Amino acid sequence: MKLLQSILGSIAARIIKKYKPLIVGITGSAGKTSTKEAVLSVLTGNVTVRATPKSYNTEVGLPCAVIGEVAAGKDIIGWMRVIIRGVWLLITRSEFPKVLVLEMGADHPGDLKKLTDVATPVVSIVTAVGTAHIGFFGSLGAIAEEKETLVRVLPPDGTAILNVDDPRVDAMRSATKAKVVTYGLNATADVRATAVEYLRDPKTLAVLGLQVNVTAGAFTATFDLPGVLGKGHVRAALAALACARAVGVPLAAAATGLARYAPPPSRVRLIPGVRGTVIIDDSYNASPAAMFEALEVLKEYPVPTGRKRIALLGDMRELGNFTEKAHREVGERVARDQFDLFVAVGEAMHDALEAAKGAGMNEDKCIHMADALSAGKFLQDRIRAGDVILIKGSQNTIRLERAVKELMAEPERAKELICRQGKEWQ
Repeated sequence: MKLLQSILGSIAARIIKKYKPLIVGITGSAGKTSTKEAVLSVLTGNVTVRATPKSYNTEVGLPCAVIGEVAAGKDIIGWMRVIIRGVWLLITRSEFPKVLVLEMGADHPGDLKKLTDVATPVVSIVTAVGTAHIGFFGSLGAIAEEKETLVRVLPPDGTAILNVDDPRVDAMRSATKAKVVTYGLNATADVRATAVEYLRDPKTLAVLGLQVNVTAGAFTATFDLPGVLGKGHVRAALAALACARAVGVPLAAAATGLARYAPPPSRVRLIPGVRGTVIIDDSYNASPAAMFEALEVLKEYPVPTGRKRIALLGDMRELGNFTEKAHREVGERVARDQFDLFVAVGEAMHDALEAAKGAGMNEDKCIHMADALSAGKFLQDRIRAGDVILIKGSQNTIRLERAVKELMAEPERAKELICRQGKEWQ
């Protein structure tokens, strides 16, 4: 694998040197993929652009995104094709995008340095600093220092686009001499949401997504984000508008482009559930900060009188010594928000259940299930029209998308609507 990473990285770096695309790098503890998709939506049609497919944000995935190929897994012949395609780009003069939008992930210290050595951004977007992968970093400060890599490598004529709602991200402005543009819901943001409302069906008043008012200097606009909930999607759209301005796309055209925004499945997406219920599907992955934000979405979601708000939550992984504390805080939050039912999957979630009970939640509302499928079947017998179910957990072994499939009204659309439905996951 190390040899493959070296070969792919070298080819990708040479391709970038030859074709000189403008590199937009995106990193953060949460929201990378949604932000990448939002940036792609606002740039498409205005410049030639290619973005990281799926979540190709590693030492193997990023070079594949540059080359324009998909990862070949364990297929040696497939990897040979990827390498040959990369070499072909080097020995010929082929069509190549003017802008590359590259997601950059970091599981361990130093990961981002390796990625920026291959593709140095001219525009860097930092979405958040949170406890995802904290087991490998040891502290939030170390995570922030890692994410700041994308800001430190910017050239003087580059642009840092920073989430002002996150103090650790906002503090990164001091790490660069490049231009800094902030985004967020905070009144100090350069690109900010002045109002966020539910997008509703005019006849039934059912929630269909979000409607956002945005201002950036003298520019104002209103745009819809159908099918999604949560401040994370709002911030992704705001970051995309800031990025559009940084690469020379007019904000009016960029705002129109947000109609194309289609975040990947299972990232705070609305899905119709069985028996007239609503699923808030956030089953792709989970970290403490993202978990709390999802719980806030559930708390605020309007439900008819007498109907239930249900939290179906799974373990959060890769938290190391912070595991017990983080899960207990989730349980306390569930109790404080007075949800009607707390269904948990995973060993670490035992701590969350105990914390919820300790914070006053009735024992008969705190249920532990062996796995995602069992949890879905359990809820099928206990839900009715108007109930809303938040489903969120880490992907490793927890796989709560299986519960989503069990509870969704149209399971035949699972490949379209929810994550991890390919053969490699079955």
